[in-house]
Amino acid sequence: EEAGLLDEIFDSVTSQNPIHVIYGAELGNPHLEPIGLIFTRIDWPDHSAKIGVIGSMRFPYDQVIPYIKYFRGLIYELGE
Repeated sequence: EEAGLLDEIFDSVTSQNPIHVIYGAELGNPHLEPIGLIFTRIDWPDHSAKIGVIGSMRFPYDQVIPYIKYFRGLIYELGE
């Protein structure tokens, strides 16, 4: 509901890894502590985007992360 809050969360992650996993207190908001977020950034010269999945901290991470990697690769292929 609050895009600004998501932008703050996305911008706070500085890892060089293309897939980001943050949850609980790392989200910086006590109301979000039971939440997990797996996302990636897509960057082109003229625009950028973020795709991800928001859900329980009990994500099946081993299943969700490969999907994010797959969609990231597809989007970059389409942008070529």
